[in-house]
Amino acid sequence: MNNDITSQGLLAAALPHVPFDGWSTESFQRACDDLKVDHGMFGLLFPEGIAQAIELFLGTLDAAMEAELKTMPLAQMKVREKISAGVLSVFKQAQPHKEALYQATRFLAKPQHAPRAATCLYHTVDSIWYAIGDTSTDFNFYTKRATLAGVFSSTAWVWLEDESDDMAKTRAFLAKRIDDVMKIEKAKAMVKSWLPKQWRSA
Repeated sequence: MNNDITSQGLLAAALPHVPFDGWSTESFQRACDDLKVDHGMFGLLFPEGIAQAIELFLGTLDAAMEAELKTMPLAQMKVREKISAGVLSVFKQAQPHKEALYQATRFLAKPQHAPRAATCLYHTVDSIWYAIGDTSTDFNFYTKRATLAGVFSSTAWVWLEDESDDMAKTRAFLAKRIDDVMKIEKAKAMVKSWLPKQWRSA
């Protein structure tokens, strides 16, 4: 039997089975059969189980998004255009495995998986900001990621049910969410400008 299998290789072999068997040991056992390796390979490559496999899956989407953004003329784009490109790219990478992402979302929604779900979401939004060239290190570093986490999460649910051409519904919803955030930030900046100087850094 061929035991020269990586975690990425086993994950790739399992993905076609996830829509039918979910994120389960059955999916990975079938993948092991396809690859002609012992079922124990799953436990060796993913000692933390299914949750670890899902985290790898989501991380793979993030990496593919980063690679795609490197091919875009980001220097010529506005920040909102860059953010939109990053979010949509994640969904584009996930499109061939939409059901798998839906199943992963349901799996991570369980209370016992909340810490890992938060870690995965943070990794995605951090990867987007990193890919578009964000260099902030102050409090803005955290507020940017917290804001984008809300935008990304709500948009993801729209995308999961979007059957329109070229993700039209998702694009429209995302544009509206970004508009809302921009309006809030402009309002905050305006209010801050009215404050006495000694209060503006608070």
